[in-house]
Parts: sequence; C-alpha cells; structure tokens
Amino acid sequence: FIYELFNGVTLTSKLEADGIFDEKVGSNIIHQLLSVIKYLHSKNYTHKNLNLDNIMINEENLIKIVDINSSQVLHKYKTNKCDIIGTPLFFSPELISSNKKYKKEHIYERADIWACGVISFILLTGELPFFDENGDVLVNSIIEGNYNKTVDEYMSLSEIAKDFISNLLDPNYNTRVSADVAVNHDFLVKRYTT
Repeated sequence: FIYELFNGVTLTSKLEADGIFDEKVGSNIIHQLLSVIKYLHSKNYTHKNLNLDNIMINEENLIKIVDINSSQVLHKYKTNKCDIIGTPLFFSPELISSNKKYKKEHIYERADIWACGVISFILLTGELPFFDENGDVLVNSIIEGNYNKTVDEYMSLSEIAKDFISNLLDPNYNTRVSADVAVNHDFLVKRYTT
C-alpha cells in the first residue's frame, strides 16, 4: 500500500462545521468522487464501503477516499465473494435484499454508485435520503428506492441535480448508471465546468 499525508477532515465533519454544499461546490466534490470510482472500476476494483467518513476533504475542497481495506478485485469469470460490509444507510437494494437474482459480479460496482447517490443527496440537502425509526420500513424504502423527496433542501435543488440523484439512486441495479456514465452527467459537467 502507498500512504499519503492528507491534511483534511471527513465529509461528515465538514458538513457539521459548514453545512450543506451549494450545487457548484457539491458537483465539484461529487465529480471528484465519481472520477475515483470510475478509475477503480476500470481496474476491476470496487470500494464496497463508501460513506461520508471514508472521504476526506481539505480546505481547497479536494477529496481523498480512505478505508480501502474493504475493497475487492472483481473477477469477470468466477464468482466474487459477496460479503456484505459497510455502513447500512449506504447499502444498495441489492445488498440488503434477500433476493438471489442479482449477478454477483455486478453487485459491488453498482453498489458503489448507489453509495455515491446517498452521499450526493446528503452533500446537497444535509439529510439522509432514507430514514425511518422502523427498520423494516427503512429497508423497504431502500429496496424500492423511495428516498425523501419532500425535504425542503431537496425540493429547492435544480431539476438537473434531482435527475442526477435519481440516476444514482435507481433501485434497479441493471438500469442504475455506471461510474462512466454518471461522471459525464450534465449536472456534473455543466456545474463543475462553469
């Protein structure tokens, strides 16, 4: 492993200190995140534990992804080990579903994208997209992709930001966007470059 000194704080700490990000800054951070995920996936790796505490950010809003101990090489022609690890509120429907229909070679790649959707929602609204005191209701909300669209901060997002989030939080892992597609979404390209 290569270690690098990075002076920064977790995204959780940054949000607690400064509040939510506007769309321009948020899209910059999300673009960086998805660029890293796109690179990992292109090398047949998946992170498997993306969450706010595993992303560091510095004063210039540059990020580093940490805690890669749970990452896994994806094997194209053999079954991948399908351990469910990570932070439950960032789990994708296919990770928490007992349905065995999912092809294991695609689970974690698309689960990384789902986690990026949860992170994006939180960065732009300050709220969890899925939350309920009742665990069964929470699980069903995740499986069905019924995220909280009624929170004021979500309702005030641009339509392009909402479309971006909906692409990442697509409950069907077969139609959920890849990192390659997500990183080129208009929300990131137009906001990040203007």
